[in-house]
Amino acid sequence: MSKNWIHITDLDNQKADLVVTTNENVNVGDIVTMSGTVEINKDFGAGYFFKVIIEDAKRAK
Repeated sequence: MSKNWIHITDLDNQKADLVVTTNENVNVGDIVTMSGTVEINKDFGAGYFFKVIIEDAKRAK
């Protein structure tokens, strides 16, 4: 898909996982602000279904 898939997880409740797709490079532990399009009930097929996903995010300056 030629995108980076960032998973943001709440360490207290690891079932909470927000996925962000972007062309930006982000490292574990980075603190970033991203802006993108919020999609709900997104189904990419092949078992990739997301209740909430932020797509084509850009890092805020």
